[in-house]
Amino acid sequence: MKNKMKFGLLLLSVAALVLAPLASAYPSYVPSKAASCSVCHVNPNGGGTLTPAGTIFKNTGKLPVATPPPVVTPPPVVTPPPVVTPPPVVTPPVVTPPPVVTPPVVTPPITPPAADDHGHKEHKEHKEHKEHKEHKEHKEHKEHKQNKEHEEEHEQEEGHDED
Repeated sequence: MKNKMKFGLLLLSVAALVLAPLASAYPSYVPSKAASCSVCHVNPNGGGTLTPAGTIFKNTGKLPVATPPPVVTPPPVVTPPPVVTPPPVVTPPVVTPPPVVTPPVVTPPITPPAADDHGHKEHKEHKEHKEHKEHKEHKEHKEHKQNKEHEEEHEQEEGHDED
């Protein structure tokens, strides 16, 4: 009988394995994915009732993705470019030429010509006046030319000083 009993137990074991529904397990959860068991379980030690995240993990095998808070980027700070101050402009001192003093024009009194003169005296005075005027203009032209030469020399000296 011992053989029959062994045979019966073997037959019963095979029938239980064949007829029993397939065993299933929940996907494994690695604790490194979350801080603790309380992410999926109500009991902080694990096991028992599931939290909503645990239910989602049970159904999909993945933890729900938490929506990250919106990233608020501050507006860029615009630094104004540095202000470059130009080098000071050195202007040469203005040298004013000495004033040109012209002697007052002395006009000789005009005397009417004598009747017997026939205008020769008037002609002589006119000629003297014309010569005086030409002399005065020549003198002014000469002074102007000297002033201009003096200014050019002064400008050349300043040009050499800057080098």
